[in-house]
Amino acid sequence: IPVGRVGGEKTVCDLRVFACGDWLLSVVHGPIGFVLLSMAWSQACMCYTESMLRRCDHCGVTLPARARRDRRTCSTRCRVALHRARQQPPAEMRERPQWVRRSEAKVPLRADGGGLASSTNPSTWTTWDQARDSKVGVGLGYVLAGDGIVCLDLDRCIDEAGRIAGWAQEILDRCPPTWVEVSPSGTGLHIWGRGRVGTGRVIRRGEAAVEVYDRGRYIALGRPLPGT
Repeated sequence: IPVGRVGGEKTVCDLRVFACGDWLLSVVHGPIGFVLLSMAWSQACMCYTESMLRRCDHCGVTLPARARRDRRTCSTRCRVALHRARQQPPAEMRERPQWVRRSEAKVPLRADGGGLASSTNPSTWTTWDQARDSKVGVGLGYVLAGDGIVCLDLDRCIDEAGRIAGWAQEILDRCPPTWVEVSPSGTGLHIWGRGRVGTGRVIRRGEAAVEVYDRGRYIALGRPLPGT
């Protein structure tokens, strides 16, 4: 492609397209090509460097270049905060004032110490923060109120060695990524998600025992299932 005269001589330059990430640059080979090529190389380095950056999983700060490959956070504070966050229910549940405390026998209790809580009486429920900080009972419970949150209760599906029964694992494999917890007894699973159920259902097929609810029930929270 004739581009004119450089230094009094007519030049023919080869115009090519240089693609780098979201950038599309023209690289000209010839007397004026070095500048454009330098620009392209500089941008390529920037794109490559950006793609290699790793960030803290909690606050998003860029991790040091020499950080270990398995490092996930920028500081001990972020590591502890990330661990605590993963032990908590999803924000979508924490934002709803549908929390109660529970007894060792899984009886729902008011977080303010006012006696028993009811899965059908919102005045006995409270916020996540108040329920979490309360010393009443031995643990937390979440009330299903027909507002789109559903819980699948898989009963007696974990053996003494911590192995998940095949029928329960099949259900887990079919579910999209979601929050799953081990029941307080350590032998069952709670799979949380969104949906509409209406009247609760109890499904029993051979060894499989599944209960599905979205209202009129409270679920005693256990501990998160690793990896969910």
